Amino acid sequence: MALGDADAIYSEKSIWGIPQRLAERGFEVTVITTDEVTAEEQKKASFKIEKKDFPHKYIEIQNRIETTSDMIVEAQDLTLHGSDLPLWKILSMDDFVGSIMLLDVFDDRPLEADVVVVPLMGVDNNSRESCALYSWILALARKQGIPTVGIEVSPIGNKNNMGILPMDRYLVKSEWAKDYLVAHKLAKPGQVSVFRWEESYLLHPGRDSYVDAYLASEKPMRDMLKIPYGTFCIFLPHHVSFLWETKHLLAAFTELPKPFTVVSRIDTRTIRRQHAEHEIFMKVYKDELGRLPHVVLTDERVGIGLLSQLCDVVVAPFASVITERTMMCRKPTIVCQAGGEEGVQSELCIWEPDPQKVPAIIRMWKEQGILSRTTLADVILDMLTPVEQRANGEFQEEETKTADPVPNVYPVQVAGE
Repeated sequence: MALGDADAIYSEKSIWGIPQRLAERGFEVTVITTDEVTAEEQKKASFKIEKKDFPHKYIEIQNRIETTSDMIVEAQDLTLHGSDLPLWKILSMDDFVGSIMLLDVFDDRPLEADVVVVPLMGVDNNSRESCALYSWILALARKQGIPTVGIEVSPIGNKNNMGILPMDRYLVKSEWAKDYLVAHKLAKPGQVSVFRWEESYLLHPGRDSYVDAYLASEKPMRDMLKIPYGTFCIFLPHHVSFLWETKHLLAAFTELPKPFTVVSRIDTRTIRRQHAEHEIFMKVYKDELGRLPHVVLTDERVGIGLLSQLCDVVVAPFASVITERTMMCRKPTIVCQAGGEEGVQSELCIWEPDPQKVPAIIRMWKEQGILSRTTLADVILDMLTPVEQRANGEFQEEETKTADPVPNVYPVQVAGE
């Protein structure tokens, strides 16, 4: 992965979380960077960091003048296609010369990589050092036949389209950016994917302590709950006052395409008629749980906020502080409270009192792309998976299975430990 100093500045260093997440998924990652990296940061990183120093002689005025003269001489016979206008007369001399001089800044060498990841250029991330790094590594990747992935950091659309270098795949931060690339014929629809919110956040400026806390705990939480990356998850908050709603929602979930995981949370301190909440959960929903592909039950030792961030969609049988929080975080949320309101509260919050209609809402959000976003790791795995395996569904199966056989429902003692 190439990581320029300008992208590190734009994202306030959080872009370094992208190679970290790749490493957590089991990839061997090397980051070649022009960013300032301390020895302590290199020591803490779970991936290899290679620092590239930019030779500043390439920006000296005398060198630029000499290169401009050489360029005019070499290009004097070239004309604009379909006319007799000399090409050198219409080139932006400063930008052109500044860019052409970068091609031999770094060494020519073999890249030991299966995929090369490079940020797309924009107004905010086009320092001379970044331009040199990206031009160099993309030239090497093309020469050596290594597939490339371009990721959106600075917003797409704020620079001339010539600045968007051709890649094999693109990962962008919004549906708008995806439509932009396709509409301007910079990419085909199948080449462009939209980041899941976690990685999109890492590529934005500005920090949120709530989100940072989740990202720091995501991997250990997934390991504890045995929920692999790439698993489609539904968070179903639980309360003993809404057993009817919960029972019918669990039944409705059986209509969803598999695989998926339902995650619920109980309170070990809750007792009703001498029955603990987890006993009520297991007894009342016994039939529905047996028909679902995978259910994870945990307790108050895992925070509600962390669970709602972990899952793709929240389906709540009652409105509460949980739904208030998920709406604040722009998490797709369905409030399904019997006798409650009906209608669209916002783009990502729908009130639907009929549990049978919930699967249709989830399918609609998937079709709209809201619930079909992905990670850089999943895009790379897709690129490296032979076409015939993808056609047979082997890629999806590999990504959703766990290392060890697990029961349909985790008892609360297991999920909370």
